[in-house]
Amino acid sequence: MQTEPSTFTLHIYQDERIVQEMVANEKSIAFYRPNIGLQILDSLKTGWFTLEGILPSIISI
Repeated sequence: MQTEPSTFTLHIYQDERIVQEMVANEKSIAFYRPNIGLQILDSLKTGWFTLEGILPSIISI
């Protein structure tokens, strides 16, 4: 008696999983604030842009 080779195909599927993990942030909020020089520069730029918007209105009056 002669046996023939057999072919066996196995497909395994698994649903995709997303694992979320909460990690404590030990840095203080001050770490993310810009330094005083950047704060001053940003304030000056904001003031200048505001003046550029107001000045033409004042001149046209």
